[in-house]
Amino acid sequence: MIHMRRWQEDKRTALRLLAVLTVLVLAGLGLLTVFSGGNDEGPSQARLQGQARGSCQEWVREQLAPSLPVAFVDVRVAGSGPWSITGQVDYANHVGGKFRTGWTCDARREGTLMKGAARLLR
Repeated sequence: MIHMRRWQEDKRTALRLLAVLTVLVLAGLGLLTVFSGGNDEGPSQARLQGQARGSCQEWVREQLAPSLPVAFVDVRVAGSGPWSITGQVDYANHVGGKFRTGWTCDARREGTLMKGAARLLR
């Protein structure tokens, strides 16, 4: 009887230890995934397209009066790197005139940076 009780206590202790170790291993794997960025594939295609679009819009904004508000309209992204991006931009000049013009941009990823150039179609 004493041996049976001892065996049951040892079994419960072993199961508790196994449960704690399982939780610790899973937590460690979770932290490893978070700190390693989740995967080694790099940014997704959608994220890269968004970065290319954002870079092009910034390059367009630099060619206009950078301190005045602009609104981008009908922006289209083609390609999977390098990207060809087109759209319209609404902007105002310093005296309050409002304008819309087309623009085009070519963007490519070099390392972690987006490189390229935008051109206004005036």
